[in-house]
Amino acid sequence: MQINKQINIKGMMCGGCETIIEDAVSEIEGVSDVHADYPSAKCKLSFDDKKVRLEDIYKIIEQKGYAIDLNSETKGGVFIKISLSILALIGIVLLMVFSRKLWHQFSVPDISSQLSYGMIFVVGLITGLHCIGMCGSFVIGYTVKDAEHGRSAYLSHILYGTGKTLSYAMFGAIFGFIGSVVSITPFISGVSILLAGIFLIIFGLNTLNVF
Repeated sequence: MQINKQINIKGMMCGGCETIIEDAVSEIEGVSDVHADYPSAKCKLSFDDKKVRLEDIYKIIEQKGYAIDLNSETKGGVFIKISLSILALIGIVLLMVFSRKLWHQFSVPDISSQLSYGMIFVVGLITGLHCIGMCGSFVIGYTVKDAEHGRSAYLSHILYGTGKTLSYAMFGAIFGFIGSVVSITPFISGVSILLAGIFLIIFGLNTLNVF
């Protein structure tokens, strides 16, 4: 008999984890469909219980380094996620306020052409951390997928770097053209930043499956 089952999995960190689980489970005889989702830590299965047992599927997933969470999500899960999101937003606002005060208190030099090489190096390290946080998950995702298929990741690195450079250049040219035609006032700049921030907040909440 065909059975549809949703299981909770601990240990998924990125899209690469989804690929690992989906590839491993889809190779099991009797499994007709599998879809893993790392933000919600869930995996949806369709399998024939006459050909494979659910326990056997659990073992395959655990062999890949993940754990099965047999405790289903509580009804207050969404409320907890919303509460954590609100606390995170409050924390970000407080961090912005206090960092601004510390910036003036310690007389941090303005970023300009007069900066020393040492300060430029420090700024480079800070922006490097930003790149790790923003791009690290993408790199891990496609390198894990390449490793699972026995491919070298060099070509993926080249394609990713080329695509990122071309897309940055394209958007830079587009916004540069808009800026040369339309006068960007502080108000327009502020509204643009605000809209971008709202979009990122909504995107983050959607990733957490809050709505």
